[in-house]
Amino acid sequence: MATLQSRLLGVLRAGLGHQLQFSTAPLWWRKGRPRTVHRSYAEVELLSRLAELLMPQKPIGECFRDFPVELSEAWGSRWLSPDISAFGVLKEDHAALFVEYDGCFRHSEPQGWQRDERKTEALLAYAPAGSHVLRIGHVGRGLGATDASREAMIDVWRAGHSSSVKNALHQATRTLLTNLEGRLQHEVQERLYALQGDKPQPGFDKACKFLNEAVLTRDVESKKANVLAFLEGELELSRNTIQALESKFPRIWGISIESRLKPKVAWLEGVGLSRQQVAKVVARFPQVLGLSIEANLKPRVAWLEGIGLSRQQVVKMIATSPGVLGYSFVANLSLKHQLLQGVFCDNDICRMLVYLPPMLGYSFKRLHHRLHVLQKSSQTEKLAATMTLTDKRFAQRFGA
Repeated sequence: MATLQSRLLGVLRAGLGHQLQFSTAPLWWRKGRPRTVHRSYAEVELLSRLAELLMPQKPIGECFRDFPVELSEAWGSRWLSPDISAFGVLKEDHAALFVEYDGCFRHSEPQGWQRDERKTEALLAYAPAGSHVLRIGHVGRGLGATDASREAMIDVWRAGHSSSVKNALHQATRTLLTNLEGRLQHEVQERLYALQGDKPQPGFDKACKFLNEAVLTRDVESKKANVLAFLEGELELSRNTIQALESKFPRIWGISIESRLKPKVAWLEGVGLSRQQVAKVVARFPQVLGLSIEANLKPRVAWLEGIGLSRQQVVKMIATSPGVLGYSFVANLSLKHQLLQGVFCDNDICRMLVYLPPMLGYSFKRLHHRLHVLQKSSQTEKLAATMTLTDKRFAQRFGA
């Protein structure tokens, strides 16, 4: 019985060993993060298929990865961005396989060669011993070949042309098999060999889906230019204002004009704000562009009207203190309103909010403390006027 159990355990270890190797990613991999923007369609078209072959159990986007590194003279950046990365495909424990696509003409220029060689050195310095860098291009450049790095040639393919992409992938996988003979995990080697035969190739559904959804640099640049034109043209914001807006809300360049920007502007105008007021709201609180009209904006306007403010007063409050549109009901609005209701009637609360629209933006601790101090001296009517005082000035005047 013990012998049988021992044999079964041995079989399980042999069968699951490679899967277990994939289950826990090595530290060098975990330090990285998936890339959100890609340089070229052609690059993603080929390398997404290669990523699916190398690590079919991983989402393809995980293989397009950036890694943080120390800034050095050898590599003048805090990030390393290999075109694709993989682990668990080489026999060496925790070893990395980096595949670089050098198809752009700039890689054939002297500066391009030098940068590629520096990048290869930086990748190997970052990754564990036994790692490998394979550079794939269309022109031989005579880069120094070592046990840890090689360059290989494949034919040019036409973007979206299935037969030429198939041929390039066939050549790329043959290059991997040739250059990494004896170093690839058995399962990986079998998948690559299967592509060399006459059998039908896999459909690469995951790779095609990833390619269709990939965000390219040119798309981002085009989108940014369109958003910039909208902010300047429709809202008449200055470049300085837009730069300040970007620092507050970096996501601004990824927001859709048709589905997010235009509807928000139209909704704010529908509430009663002028186009000039809308522009000021966006400049002061650009996060409003990322909020949902139905889930965030409408309920907050309804809440403000529900506590007794008129629509005109709500408009003034939004124009003066637009952050109110993003306040939490539980942690902010309701909590502070309940505190004020313990001392003031609804009309007095509304008068205070009209007098000082940013009042709900002050911390609960500040509001509670000042209200408590003013209650002791029967001066609660001064609450709104004193909220803007510094703690030191408030203490001097009211002995807090």
